[in-house]
Amino acid sequence: MVGIKEGLVFNIQRYSIHDGPGIRTVVFLKGCPLRCVWCSNPESQNLFREKRFIEKRCINCKKCISICPVNAMNQQRVINLDKCLDCGACIDTCYSEALQYVGNILSDEEILEEVKKDLVFYKDKGGITLSGGEPLLQNEFVSSLLRLCKKSSINTVVETSGFVKWDTLNELAELIDLFYYDIKHINSKIHNELTGKPNELIVENLEKLLDKKRNNVIVRIPLIKGMNCDFENISGIGVFLKKINYHNEVHLLPYHRFGTGKYKQLDREYLAQSAEIPTENDIRNYSSILEQYHLTTKVY
Repeated sequence: MVGIKEGLVFNIQRYSIHDGPGIRTVVFLKGCPLRCVWCSNPESQNLFREKRFIEKRCINCKKCISICPVNAMNQQRVINLDKCLDCGACIDTCYSEALQYVGNILSDEEILEEVKKDLVFYKDKGGITLSGGEPLLQNEFVSSLLRLCKKSSINTVVETSGFVKWDTLNELAELIDLFYYDIKHINSKIHNELTGKPNELIVENLEKLLDKKRNNVIVRIPLIKGMNCDFENISGIGVFLKKINYHNEVHLLPYHRFGTGKYKQLDREYLAQSAEIPTENDIRNYSSILEQYHLTTKVY
């Protein structure tokens, strides 16, 4: 059981320069309401601890297989979740750390202490960034952690899909110095096909959030060629942002395939095989489309 002041964290990344102003310590929280087919962090999706198998680390001693009390693991190190007791015996006996848990329960104070180790790098801009997954799914924990950060004068950034209850965004807004807010597709039907959820809540929340913290929200658009990089979608986002009087930067996030290997580790299928990496010329064209709506773009 995870308490109010405890969160399920799958990674803490130090010295990040792409997740907010200055140098950031990024805390990745598990759990996401979306299932984007191109997701580069599949280990973030489920709101519970999981096991993964990193094949290149395996020394083939097979102790993980022999030690399992219910024979839940086969020769390929695939775990039968219906049989697994989650006792951890296989992981404890894995000398090479090929088998690992993904997700650790940490308290707000434990994370704060980790973040404080990087204070010397923050100066007047850096701080903590909460990412995921969708960090606001763990809203009570996030609230407690952000309050501790504010007491320590640590700058706070949250990366969000926007697919959360408005009450959650509204209650946490005063604790967040900057929101990075994703728009993946402006067409709700296509958004549902690509992410498993429609986009009405996302666009409604963005409008409300801009009314509350207009200068502290940056919209980000992931660019996945073959899925959301057509003229209709990019221009549609431009029309929408102009309509709601959005005047901040728009961050463009070109698709990459760095996370594809994680799917095999988790024994899952990667569903974005047809996705393509946009070229530099593609990105210039997308930027030009948005600039027609008087939007400034920045590529990450």
